[in-house]
Amino acid sequence: MQQSIAYLLFQQNYSADKQMLILNEEFPSYESLPHSKLLSFENPTTTSRTIFIYNPTDQRRIEIIRVLIDKVYVHVTSHQQPITECQIDPKWTDDKSNTIDENLFEVSRSFFIRFTKVLRILATHSN
Repeated sequence: MQQSIAYLLFQQNYSADKQMLILNEEFPSYESLPHSKLLSFENPTTTSRTIFIYNPTDQRRIEIIRVLIDKVYVHVTSHQQPITECQIDPKWTDDKSNTIDENLFEVSRSFFIRFTKVLRILATHSN
């Protein structure tokens, strides 16, 4: 499904050898719950990441999008509308811990999705 979506979105630049779209969640096994993948800004040359949110149904829906990142200072933009509010939550170091991980945060925002939505997350510097 990822390859089909990549072909439809990037017909001019599509290559089957290059993985252009990556799912945000991965399943360690077929019987386990999904784990979110980290969207990293560790590389100093990477200051922004583009996220495509794909709605495979023909129905309009409101969905909360959650992205796991490693920077607390980010700016989220959209190609259709300005985003005025986003929530950034710290993550715990593990399930049974009371310690917050200093390099792991979750950005969440509810969106009205009709077809495909494009988000851009920009890393900013702290004040």
